[in-house]
Amino acid sequence: MNANADLNQDIDVLVNDNFNKINKRLFSRTPHASRLSVISSSSKSRYRTINDVNKRNFDIFHDVNNNDAKIISKFFNEIIKSNLENLTCVYLENFGFLIPNANWGIDYSEKDNVIIMKNEQTLSISFEKCLLLNTFFKEKYNPIEFKKLLKTSWSSKLEISKQYTLDDILKYASSFVSTLKYEVISNGVCNLLSIGTLYSVHNRQGESFKDWYSGADIVFKQKVKKTYVVKETHKYLKPVYNDALEVFEVSYGNYVEKIDINLRKELVMLGFGVDDVKNLKESSLPVYVYEDRSLSEKGVVILYYVTNSLRKFGISEYGVGTEFVFSVVLEESDFRCKNGLLNIPNWPKKAFVASWLCLEHDELRKMNNGFAIKLNAPLVEVNNEGLTGILISDFEDLSNVQMAKGGNFYYKNVLGITESELEFANKFSIEYILDLLKERGLHQTTKINRRSIIEKTERLI
Repeated sequence: MNANADLNQDIDVLVNDNFNKINKRLFSRTPHASRLSVISSSSKSRYRTINDVNKRNFDIFHDVNNNDAKIISKFFNEIIKSNLENLTCVYLENFGFLIPNANWGIDYSEKDNVIIMKNEQTLSISFEKCLLLNTFFKEKYNPIEFKKLLKTSWSSKLEISKQYTLDDILKYASSFVSTLKYEVISNGVCNLLSIGTLYSVHNRQGESFKDWYSGADIVFKQKVKKTYVVKETHKYLKPVYNDALEVFEVSYGNYVEKIDINLRKELVMLGFGVDDVKNLKESSLPVYVYEDRSLSEKGVVILYYVTNSLRKFGISEYGVGTEFVFSVVLEESDFRCKNGLLNIPNWPKKAFVASWLCLEHDELRKMNNGFAIKLNAPLVEVNNEGLTGILISDFEDLSNVQMAKGGNFYYKNVLGITESELEFANKFSIEYILDLLKERGLHQTTKINRRSIIEKTERLI
């Protein structure tokens, strides 16, 4: 839609690997136009990994060179990974447990337009803090201490045992675990484990590092997959939809409302001048609203707002387009009036306009996973902070490319988030805030009454 290239707007793009604001011209701009801040997840994470052990805040292994440090780190990670895959709980001294479980679940994959559904048992890893390995935890998890694992494995690893004594390895193991603990508590994230990422937020402050550790809520995001058993494999042809609405109609029936968003009007409210939008080629954006009644017994409903006309722009240039989905949880008493009429909130249209602005630019037309957008006013203000931004990510229920008449497309989820969550995404990464939201079940559906997940969070440094 090159005819819209004269939209007067700047978007500040905050790139993850350095998090410096880059004044990147996505649209030309008048001096009085408002600004949207966009945080992208397309760049490499800024956090250190096992390949960056020479860049630590302090030297992990003190007296070894970078190459040897990588070898030792790899050895430690292999020991931890192999024991977890054998469903052995590993205790990291004075830090906590890595707890393995074999869980059953459904896995979907695709090949040649065929969907393969498998019932499989896979490894699931969680983390629990623990300073002292006492009888209670021994009986609960039957763990093996990390150093004991190294004692039994050291001699079989010739590359290690030829160069370093067991005492050296145990000393390095203490430094390794201490660094895991220090980084996740002080920085909020640690990628030194090859099996996954440790995250933390702090729910209370303290005067010592031990206090900060005690007040930290530590989350483990697993990276590796280990499958033990596969049963009941089913295959079926991938459906070809008539449009982007069909899957919602099948699930929830006919739409309960159609909202025609006046793009010119909404853009002016975002800070554009009237002259800036008068030549806008697309003046209206239709959005369809569906009601999910599955939680009606609990007194709540979920509304899905879905677009059906945006994919054509991506299809014409990249062969695959994008449609947006925004869902919100409402109290049924607020949604269904006494006279039988439905009270359909129209404030989500601001989220669609902001999403449309990003999609409008060629460089963002593909809508790769992970954009956080700060608005110049709250989506809806219902608590002390309110939802002042949106987070665009995969629509989890239908995350793969969808086939439809007229061309293929992706559904992208639009989520309302708070000011502090936006700032957190800026300081850390889109991946980080998504993982924390997912841990709390808040990453797909907007809950207007919720507080920020990091409202009481502080960082040590």
